[in-house]
Amino acid sequence: MKLTSLFESIAFVAEYGDLDADRHVKRVATYARFVGTHVLRLPQATY
Repeated sequence: MKLTSLFESIAFVAEYGDLDADRHVKRVATYARFVGTHVLRLPQATY
């Protein structure tokens, strides 16, 4: 199991039914991917 799917599953359970929290989790994930790829220069398979 990839870490991404694990964290997405945890976020879904934690934020079930709260659309604002769901959008927040998705925004944070987008920013984290950007930082990982463009700032830390991690290969995409890392996260």
